[in-house]
Amino acid sequence: MVRIVLRSATLMALPGPAVQNRVRKLGRIVVGFALTLLVPSSPVGAVTLGANLDAITLGAAVTPSLANHLLSSTPVFEDKGTLTTQVYSNGALYTYLAVLQPKVSGISIFSTAFSVAGLTGSMGWSFSQAAANGADTAFPGFVTNANIFTPSVDGGIVKFTVNALASALCPPSCFWTTPDPSMPGYFLPITFFFQSTLSPGTDPYATDTYGSGSRFAGFGYAPATSVPEPTTLLLLSSGIIAVLGWHGRWRLTRRLSRRVCSP
Repeated sequence: MVRIVLRSATLMALPGPAVQNRVRKLGRIVVGFALTLLVPSSPVGAVTLGANLDAITLGAAVTPSLANHLLSSTPVFEDKGTLTTQVYSNGALYTYLAVLQPKVSGISIFSTAFSVAGLTGSMGWSFSQAAANGADTAFPGFVTNANIFTPSVDGGIVKFTVNALASALCPPSCFWTTPDPSMPGYFLPITFFFQSTLSPGTDPYATDTYGSGSRFAGFGYAPATSVPEPTTLLLLSSGIIAVLGWHGRWRLTRRLSRRVCSP
């Protein structure tokens, strides 16, 4: 009897066609899925801009109110007001409220400092609160509580820019300079909102002021995601493919060894 022994290195280099096809197919599926995650996220659906919060059905609160001070970067950590956020759920739609109550005048823009994941539905502000802050008298006939802000979405970042005409007659007609009698040193608040398909985590919001260039920010609720990073998924998929490939070749090696070693 002649016993023929084939080295495993030779067998490992010769996997069967079925094994190769399975490994290639799995690789294409997993890698293809991972590559789709590399594409920047975009809003889930069409967003209605400039909606009136007063007409929105919020549903039930899913978070407590989260309040903190708006702190400036220049001068460092100077108190500029408060930001209070809260999230409501109406079925599968989450409405994120952000109440901005400044201690300084001349607010020109209010925005998130993060890309809003799952953005959908509508975004806007409370028209009645804008009216209480002088929106309808800032530039009569042109500026109203319904267009005092220009809403926009820039790379997923939600922005509310004050109408440029709102400062044209200031003084004496100035927007957002109505004192809050219940909170000395503060102006009346305005509530902004956006909607998302995702439940909340926390992230910063940001505001800018006219001309001065100073910026201040506070933290509030933001949609949270649990999608794994593409690089992590690619690393995991390559490991799975390697294990399946090794397992297929190991089975092939056993079958060939049995055939050539039999008497």
